[in-house]
Amino acid sequence: MQRAAAEALGLHPAAEHIPALFALHKKIPAEDHHLEYVVRRALMLQIRNSEILKQLDWKALTSEQRSELASLSLAVPTEQAALYLLRYLQAEKADPEKLPEYSRHMVRYLPEEKLSVVIQMAQTQLAENLDLQVEVIKAVLQGYQQKGLRIDAVLSDWATRLTQTLLKRQEKQSIQWVNYPLNEVDSKNPWMLQHRASADGNQSAPFLCSLPAGERATGRLISQLFTIPEKFSFYLAGHSGFPKRPENGRNYVQLRHLDDQRVLKRVSVPRNDLAQRVDWDLKEFAGTEGYLEVVDSDSGKIYAWLAVGRFEPDVIFIPCQGIQQQINHWSAAAFLVEQFQINAARQNLVTLLTEPFLDPKLKNELASAVMVLDGTDAFLPLFPLPVPQNPAAGSFQQDVIQAVIEQKQDQVDVLLQRAFKMYPSRLQTELGRKVSQQPGGTERLIVYAEQGKISPQLLTEPAIQNQIQQTADPELRRRMKILLSALPPREKKTQENIVQHFKSHATFELSVENGKAVFEKNCAVCHQLAGKGAIVGPQLDGIGNRGLERLLEDVLDPNRAVDINFRTTTVITDAGRIVSGLKRREEGAVLVFVDNQGKEFTVAKDDIDEQQQSSLSLMPANLLEILSPQELHDLLAYLLQSTKKEATDH
Repeated sequence: MQRAAAEALGLHPAAEHIPALFALHKKIPAEDHHLEYVVRRALMLQIRNSEILKQLDWKALTSEQRSELASLSLAVPTEQAALYLLRYLQAEKADPEKLPEYSRHMVRYLPEEKLSVVIQMAQTQLAENLDLQVEVIKAVLQGYQQKGLRIDAVLSDWATRLTQTLLKRQEKQSIQWVNYPLNEVDSKNPWMLQHRASADGNQSAPFLCSLPAGERATGRLISQLFTIPEKFSFYLAGHSGFPKRPENGRNYVQLRHLDDQRVLKRVSVPRNDLAQRVDWDLKEFAGTEGYLEVVDSDSGKIYAWLAVGRFEPDVIFIPCQGIQQQINHWSAAAFLVEQFQINAARQNLVTLLTEPFLDPKLKNELASAVMVLDGTDAFLPLFPLPVPQNPAAGSFQQDVIQAVIEQKQDQVDVLLQRAFKMYPSRLQTELGRKVSQQPGGTERLIVYAEQGKISPQLLTEPAIQNQIQQTADPELRRRMKILLSALPPREKKTQENIVQHFKSHATFELSVENGKAVFEKNCAVCHQLAGKGAIVGPQLDGIGNRGLERLLEDVLDPNRAVDINFRTTTVITDAGRIVSGLKRREEGAVLVFVDNQGKEFTVAKDDIDEQQQSSLSLMPANLLEILSPQELHDLLAYLLQSTKKEATDH
């Protein structure tokens, strides 16, 4: 009966129906969600009539009723509904979470002359709430865009003042910690500031904790670099698996050496809510540079978190505000600079960008804002930059940032070649797609493939191939056809192996020493690393900069992206003998080659009937048949710790 009555009132809007509907709304049982919906919809249908909304007796409404009508006004796309929202916000204390939505609706439907009132009101009411100001100005900007309005001086001045405040608030905050996502799916920063009790009786000290973000959240928190002291202590709380089951080893804190990324000390969580003291004797490492690595890699539903704090000596410390709040303020400043073209803030962004220790996502946002200010679109394909594995492995990223800061667009070609050389196949594909969309980009990719700078396999990616096919230049299509005709077949099983070992790497108990032994036994005949081994194939110092995914591609699918200098040559002699190897040099009447065991052999020039360079690598493609899974992952651990110099390609 009540539902039918409410529906009838909704179909026949009238000002006198509003009090009756509010009276019914007050009597709705908490469990009757359907009646709640019907009554609220009937109220919304009343105020869709602008005349009824205009005649509304404001004084007769309670504060709760005014709030209900404000919420329903969001479903009413009229100027009168926007005017009601403006009056409501001027007279009532609104729910802060709804302010951005209210602001967007007002800007969208208010007459243009009223917009300055909305902006002034937001600045006045939210003067002490920077985070909410950011959300509201974004909503106002969206409203301007929906309305097709140009940014006026009132909005622009607000954006400039807000940007200055955001940057000023942060300029004295040093960057102590950066979160490196464990994978691209879980890229959200889980580390929050939380006060916790400790086993020594301290009842409330600040900790960085992954629990408030939810126990399924994961992350890898890296401290700033510091000089390692002789002794170091901190407090640690948390869990890694159900209490009565074996500890899974996924949540821990460890100290790494900067130069070679060695783990110097490691401790797992104590499986206790109460923070326990950890003491490390570091005399043998004192005076060298290192950093702390805090890892929550346990995505379990419960007993899967950690908290760390109270460091002594204070070579590192817990920030006075949450890590993500600090990042959000800088990110908001970058957004405003980019959207409102605030040139006066460029130097502030550049100062931040020159910080070697910066959140990877934030670094991309700051660089994007600088590129928009400078009009340096040529850098766009290089962004977003991939996340480095550790603080010592970001040299390429920093070189790109420096070129952006100095506006050196003439370096784009060199930087692109470096990126293709070090990126895994997945990132190469994304980079190639973005390059192909740039003016002259398709020809650049063709040239790179012809010069051996990228694998022609990249040109088979649908988005890239389509860009080339759509070009008006038939010569480009002909050159692509020639490149693709020489491609070796790609095996589905190889890619499956790469994915499997990428996912399982963290589950192995790794030994860098064992990895070194595997390298010396199986790889040093052709590769040199840290001064040991032969230089037949590429020299590998700095190979760790490529990261785990690209390394797996290099060792398990060596024919995927072969540098032109390391492609094998096949020789057919007059006698019909066929030999393959890497051509090293000419010695008078003979050519000198090297085989995949690192041994040299010669072929007389006069005996050669035919020779042709292939797209294949000298490196064997059956490493999984040669090494056990443990040996493979120990080898990867050994290669990953080499980050001093970027290596050449296969």
